[in-house]
Amino acid sequence: MILAIDQGTTGTTCIVFDERGLPVGRSYRELRQYFPRPGWVEHDAAEIWDVTRAVAREALDKAGNPTLAGIGVTNQRETIVAWDRRTGEPLHRAIVCQDRRTAPRCDELREQGREELFRARTGLVLDPYFELKADGGAVVNGWLMKFQADVLGVPVVVPEVSETTALGAAYLAGVATGAWSEADVRSMWRPAARYEPSMSGGERESLLSGWRGERARGNEVRRTG
Repeated sequence: MILAIDQGTTGTTCIVFDERGLPVGRSYRELRQYFPRPGWVEHDAAEIWDVTRAVAREALDKAGNPTLAGIGVTNQRETIVAWDRRTGEPLHRAIVCQDRRTAPRCDELREQGREELFRARTGLVLDPYFELKADGGAVVNGWLMKFQADVLGVPVVVPEVSETTALGAAYLAGVATGAWSEADVRSMWRPAARYEPSMSGGERESLLSGWRGERARGNEVRRTG
């Protein structure tokens, strides 16, 4: 069995997957969100650690305390925290990936004409937060998945196991420990639904233009407010 730890922005999920890649034990706890200023988002790094340990224990208990072949971990990735290397204690609360305090710097780079250079070198959008996933609780909303496919102009596939991030961590741990082969993992991942885009290009561009306009007005309010 594999324990997958998905440490996300709103909470921590731990899932135990059996030899078929199916969940047999799950637990979740929310994290407290800190908003010291408008647009700023922070977490207590010590709380992240404490919650992760507790949730892992709960998931293992629900699965019958099995012997684990490995542990897979996925986290917020863009979230950052500085530690005291002598004590191991955090120096400050973690700056969460949803935090937008660097938005002015992104605007400066865009105004300097460096947006395409940034995209070419990193493959990312020039924005403080650039990640989009179609997994977790949102995938049960078929209307939302279809709307996402229409706006992006690409198919959206919903997996059989909606906890994709945790499952991916479990897959990596399973392959690393020899519990599964890469071929096993490829055969275990199964789609539950597929949403094809059907919106016209003109309608899509109209919606995106409206969104960009509202975003620009929101940025102006933050700068002047």
